[in-house]
Amino acid sequence: MRISKLIARVLCAVAIVWAANALAGFVLEPVASNSRAMWQDYRATERLDTLYLGTSIPEQAFYPQVVDAQAQTSSFNMCSSAQHLEESLMGLERALADHAELRCVVLGLEYDSLQKVGVSNPGRAFVRYKNVDDPLAAVRDTVTLLADDRLLGTADSLNWVFPWVNEHVYLLPTDIVSNVRVKLGKEALPGASWEEVERLGQGFSTTSHVFDFNEDLAVPYVRTFGGAPFDERKLDTLRRICGLCQERGVELLVVFPPLPVFSVLSYGRKYFDQGAQIRALVGEYGARYFDFNLARPELYDVTRTDVFADFTHLNRTGAEAFSASFGRLLVELRAGHDVDGLFYGPDEYLASKDYVDLLCVETQARDGGIAVSAEPIAGEGAQLEYQMLVWRPERQDWEVWRDWDASAEALYVPEGPGVYKLRVCAREQGKDVPYSRYRTVEAAV
Repeated sequence: MRISKLIARVLCAVAIVWAANALAGFVLEPVASNSRAMWQDYRATERLDTLYLGTSIPEQAFYPQVVDAQAQTSSFNMCSSAQHLEESLMGLERALADHAELRCVVLGLEYDSLQKVGVSNPGRAFVRYKNVDDPLAAVRDTVTLLADDRLLGTADSLNWVFPWVNEHVYLLPTDIVSNVRVKLGKEALPGASWEEVERLGQGFSTTSHVFDFNEDLAVPYVRTFGGAPFDERKLDTLRRICGLCQERGVELLVVFPPLPVFSVLSYGRKYFDQGAQIRALVGEYGARYFDFNLARPELYDVTRTDVFADFTHLNRTGAEAFSASFGRLLVELRAGHDVDGLFYGPDEYLASKDYVDLLCVETQARDGGIAVSAEPIAGEGAQLEYQMLVWRPERQDWEVWRDWDASAEALYVPEGPGVYKLRVCAREQGKDVPYSRYRTVEAAV
């Protein structure tokens, strides 16, 4: 009798946990999951000869319909947010099994994919939705991932059975209520905003938002992801991807999609060293590496400021421009032409960037005023000057308190204590423009 009661209590506890997990998943998992939509698109794909893999940066860069029109391909974007290289390998294996006509794989590779030491878990959206139609594959992937020592002992080794922990809507009451109402059919899917992407088929998602280089939050790539040396086990996974493509006779192109120029400049010379490391590794397997951040203007204009949705992702305009350029590159490759001349070497690249691409500003209360220090991210040869202004709310206008000067530092001494809105403008010396870049900050004294 005691054993029966114990079993009943255990079963009751399991049922409660299962029900709570199911309820949390219903309430919190987004109805418009990018990975779910991507895999739905994939299952509807009849012909596939070119496959894109990678994180959200290539996800929002490779516009399959544009490339297909340019290069006469039948392509699909299998990229996903924060996609681990191990997930890219799983996606590649799935596509090779499903599509004998697959001839080219494009791995959209950013440095962070080789720097982070973590590994995927079976609860991540990419893995779950990949396997909804294949229970055996789900078991195989689960066993493989759980056996990885990088997952053992981490929070994700438990969280994978609670997928809403990793994939959920913004934890705001309005977002949660809206998500539930959509699932209950009480509300239509929200329209595209800069947070909510448009899905245009073939796995591609995008947004029309335009990043403002002067006003929007801007964090250079190296400050976001750290710029660490590449992880050896991630490099091994890259080798497995290269080896599988080589074994199956599938062309592999490794491509770094465009970032804002300031992200390359702020990375320093190490940026080129790590790129050379990737090029050497994939070259051992007959693959090619192309960094579109180093593209010459005749291939792609990296100086455009209307092509980004934020400080790392392209918007729809950028995806169209980049994908047209990538399509032209494919055409050149198919024709057997030498394409190396379409990209800068390190010294040429740095010499070509003789301007300021981003302006950062630091302030500090000092000597009864506000010490202002401009920190430009600019090319090595850029000669800059700075103008400093303060906002006058009574006139609803900006007032210059220090005119153009080569010094990037100055002390603003206000008439009294308070919070002041300050702006620093920067431009190249000798350039007759109101500014090239500016940054606005608030500071108290």
